[in-house]
Parts: sequence; C-alpha cells; structure tokens
Amino acid sequence: MNRILTLKSIRNSGKSKIIPYDKSRIFSIIDTNRKESVLYKKDSSIGNFLSENRMRMYIYGQRDAHENFGVRKHLLGGFVLGLAATTFDTYEFGPSKIEIAEGATPVPTGFFKRDPSIFPVLFPLSIPLGSSLLPSRIKKNDVSSVEYLNSEEYIEGFDKVKKFKRIKSSFLGSLAGAALGFICYYASNT
Repeated sequence: MNRILTLKSIRNSGKSKIIPYDKSRIFSIIDTNRKESVLYKKDSSIGNFLSENRMRMYIYGQRDAHENFGVRKHLLGGFVLGLAATTFDTYEFGPSKIEIAEGATPVPTGFFKRDPSIFPVLFPLSIPLGSSLLPSRIKKNDVSSVEYLNSEEYIEGFDKVKKFKRIKSSFLGSLAGAALGFICYYASNT
C-alpha cells in the first residue's frame, strides 16, 4: 500500500515543485469540485486517538491560530526587553559610597560605560520561557466561529499553535533587541 502522496505546488513565477507527504499526516483532501475525501482514521496504534469530528475541530483550532493570532506585541515586548537587558547591563553606576570614602578614582557613569556580561546573551533564552507561562485566552475575534469555543479539541489545537507562535516571536524579538544593544555598545565605544 502506497503511504506517500505527492503534491505538485506551482508558484507565482510558474515554477513547480513536487512535495511528498505521508498520508498519515493528512486529514483530508478537497478536490477541484469541492468534494472532500477524508484520509484520517482513528487508529491508536499509529497515534490517531481522536475521532474524525474531534480531529477536525483540533485542526480548525490550529488553522484559526495560524491565520488570526497576532504576534506583534510579543515580538515588540521581546525586543524591548532584550534591548533593555543589554543596555542596562552595560550601565556604569559609578563608585559606591565606600569606594568614595576610600578615595577611589571617579569612574564615568552612564550607558555603555561598562563591558557587557553574559547576562544579555542568556536573557533572550529566558524570554520564551516567561512568555510560555502567560495565561492563554482565546479572543472571539481570533476564531472563525464562536461555536467552536465549546470544543475542547478546538481550544487545544488553537492553544498549541498560539503558544508556539508566542514563544517564537518573543525569542526572535529579544534576540533582535539584544543584538541592537550590542551594536549600540560597540558603536559608542569605537
């Protein structure tokens, strides 16, 4: 039995590409006449534990999260935190009261006056962890049908994609922010 399905993808430039898919990873195929052929079968031996209708709701949740869940605020939040971590890590606060009393040489204070530590490098790795701990709510504007919110599988599928997108965007944002902070540090010290 042939388990591989090959699809031909045609790009706007006219170039085509053959893409092989394992049939067990495809839920259904809709032909040009809008007729759906469901390939998914409930079979716990291959990991398909949900019934056809429950799996359909899970896929609808994933689709809606891919299409409707925005990541701008997570990207921007990660960027600001990454930039702030790098900037404040290189801030020189000056001598303490004890050092001043002992006659220490005054040190110029301000941003980019101290060498960066390992903290800004590790910080972008902690941002996704923090964003994954945020509570998850599904907004009615993000779903294609409000009735879907009654389905546990829909919510699970939506949350899975939402969490991935949130973690990925916050990581990329914090990485970009930390990189900009390092660029500013090295530009101000050259």
